Amino acid sequence: MRASQSGLPFSDLQLRVAELVGYNAYRTTDDDNRAIPPTDPNRLDRVKRAINDAAREFYRAVNPEANNIHQWTWLRETVYIALDPEGDSAINIDGDSRRYRLPEHVSSQCVRADWSSPSYPGRMVYVVHGDQTRRHWTMYPDATGAPLYLSVVASPGDRKAGERTPYEMIVAPAPTDASEYTVAAEFSVRTDPLVQDADYGPWAPEDDLTIVWWAASLLSIGDSGSFERFEAKRIEALRASIAMDNTRKASNLTKRKDAQLPQADVRVEFEGTRIL
Repeated sequence: MRASQSGLPFSDLQLRVAELVGYNAYRTTDDDNRAIPPTDPNRLDRVKRAINDAAREFYRAVNPEANNIHQWTWLRETVYIALDPEGDSAINIDGDSRRYRLPEHVSSQCVRADWSSPSYPGRMVYVVHGDQTRRHWTMYPDATGAPLYLSVVASPGDRKAGERTPYEMIVAPAPTDASEYTVAAEFSVRTDPLVQDADYGPWAPEDDLTIVWWAASLLSIGDSGSFERFEAKRIEALRASIAMDNTRKASNLTKRKDAQLPQADVRVEFEGTRIL
């Protein structure tokens, strides 16, 4: 879900795609003949599936200019966690100063991590498999200090069918008393299908029309005339989306350099269920 909920909700995406491919219906009242999503349930289902299929392809879109998969800035989010040596914060788990609950919209893929304190502007944290962090706990049970290892693991506990797997961040060693360590960890964002009419995608608002053209292109496969027209629009919109995202990326890099955060090459932790 898009945090800002700006741009087009799922219902508006459906309407625009349906209009392009000729699936839309119209209100029949005398004073209101606005277009509405398809009243035919089969057509409506096709439109919804096409939008979600388009989104999945868009997340891993190949840049037409560079011929490689574009890494979208909005599929990454930096989470800032203040380590609590007492384990009393709202996000500590079971009062353990080494365990922290993560927001539900981030995945278990931690891309990079740094820590900082009033005395240090930024230091790298090694992102490792959960077993390695837990092994440090076992080998050095009384160790405290700045975070050296970080892992993302599935929180234990029973879950209902279809319920999201909750993740937690674990660190080693345990934070030192009054250390004021803050971890900045960059995560991939979970990408769930759009289901409810009020749902928003995770992409930037200016990318809504790219999704619309993409879905129309998928629905027009088999109709050569329409497909060529929609596919040309899809590629044009994709180029514009990538260009705008590259501008955001350059801005984010400038901010990171200004903050003097290290550009660490860290390993990625995969534990628990699927990634994205």
